[in-house]
Amino acid sequence: MRQKLQTRQTGAAKAIKDNGKPEPHLRITQNMTCLNRMSIPKESKTASSRRRISLPSMTVEALNKHRAEHAAVRLQLGLARDPNGLIFPDHKGAAIIPSTLSRLFSRTIEAVDIPYVSTHGLRHSHITQLLMEGVPIKVVSERAGHSSIVMTLDKYGHVVPDMQQNAAEVIDAQLREALAEHTDN
Repeated sequence: MRQKLQTRQTGAAKAIKDNGKPEPHLRITQNMTCLNRMSIPKESKTASSRRRISLPSMTVEALNKHRAEHAAVRLQLGLARDPNGLIFPDHKGAAIIPSTLSRLFSRTIEAVDIPYVSTHGLRHSHITQLLMEGVPIKVVSERAGHSSIVMTLDKYGHVVPDMQQNAAEVIDAQLREALAEHTDN
C-alpha cells in the first residue's frame, strides 16, 4: 500500500512560463493559487523567489518534445498557439489548477509503478540531492528561491553531517595521493 506524504500545497511554480529563448533555463516569476476552481497567478513573495533556474540538457530536450506535442494537439484541434506560453497549460491554454496538476502527477507516478512522491516532495529531494553532491549552498539556496542560505541550512541542515564525512574522505584521498607522489620520488 502506498502512503502519501502530506505536504502543504502552495501552488508555487506549478505553471512556469518559458522565456521564449532557446536558452536552457526557466524563469519563475509568479506562483499559482486556486480561487473558485480557477488557477490564478500571484506575485512571488520575495525577490529571491523570482528566479532563473538552469536546466539539465535532458530536461530541456524533454520540455521541447512536450512543447512540440502540445502544439501539434492544439493544431489538430484548430486552436491557435498557446497565448500564455505556459509549459503545462490545460486544454484551453490556461494554467492548470495546482491540485489538478498534483493529481495528474500522482496518477503518472502510479502508472509507472514507482514509489509515491508529491510534486513538493520532488522539490525537497532535488535540494537534498544537490547538497549531497556538494553543490555550493549559495547555488542551492538560489535554485530553491530561499531569501538566504540561512533559510536553506535551517531546513536542510540534517544533510550537512553526511557532507562532513564526504569532505573528510576527499581530504583523505588528496593527502594519500600527495604522500604517494612524495614517496615515489
